[in-house]
Amino acid sequence: MMSNIKQAQAVPLRGLLKLLPPNKKTQWKKLAVANFDETRFIPFDEIMYCKSINNYTTVFVQNGKSYLCCKTLKEIASNLPEEQFVRIHRSYLVNIQCISALKKHDNELELNNTISLPISRTQKTSLYYLLGV
Repeated sequence: MMSNIKQAQAVPLRGLLKLLPPNKKTQWKKLAVANFDETRFIPFDEIMYCKSINNYTTVFVQNGKSYLCCKTLKEIASNLPEEQFVRIHRSYLVNIQCISALKKHDNELELNNTISLPISRTQKTSLYYLLGV
């Protein structure tokens, strides 16, 4: 019994997950947002959108808070489910569940009936197709 405990202590977390039976594995559904003094784990469903400026990205969540991290938007997008998040502009990535309206004449997207974000010309056609418009 004691040798099993020592083995478990020596195995990193990823190794422990591999030891679990397939039906017991859990899927991590949070985005790790690291800044200078802490790392926040934000559930995917709470993320409204991400805005990038150069090599920094700000993650905006439903409760009105925002978190700055030193990752590019491309890096952030690679850690989010592609069926839930879509790039609408070179600087914006949005959660499609938060989209409340499309303003076609202004080339803007409205999130949760409050926030308007620009849609780039290059992303417009694929976004409309994805949304069934």
